[in-house]
Amino acid sequence: MSRYPGQGRWFTWVCWRTVGLFVVLDVVTFVLVYWALLSSLAPVLTSVEPVVAMAFGWVVSAVRLTWIGMIAVRSLRRRHGLPERVHAVPTAVVAGLLAFFLHFFFGMAAALAIGDLTWSWLVLFDLAQWVGFPLLAVALVSAGPPERPLYSRRLLLSRERADA
Repeated sequence: MSRYPGQGRWFTWVCWRTVGLFVVLDVVTFVLVYWALLSSLAPVLTSVEPVVAMAFGWVVSAVRLTWIGMIAVRSLRRRHGLPERVHAVPTAVVAGLLAFFLHFFFGMAAALAIGDLTWSWLVLFDLAQWVGFPLLAVALVSAGPPERPLYSRRLLLSRERADA
């Protein structure tokens, strides 16, 4: 990362490491929650009204996306510092969009593979979730200085040798 979030125009700054962390955590938690946890709850979810089951899925998704968003923004603050929360907004938006389009692409590919191409306008609601809840996570993480300097181990060792 060559630019500190407080330098230059904040809206052009995106920390790709944080975006990658968000996307990886999103995929991992998606697999764990929806394939492992919710598959064991399938008998319960099929016995309730479809609207209740869908609302339950959206609440689980909201909690999951906010949680991983907080982890990602906290990582950004720990590494680079966060003079103001607004500096994390571009990273959160890009992370949410990238994760959404990754899920959308693989979902559509899977639907095409089985010959079931169903389109629903609820996809736009999912897009709003994938962008909105990381933004909520930005609001939940406080601003602050970096907690550790952004130095590599090799740089620290070379500076210690130069001082000795």
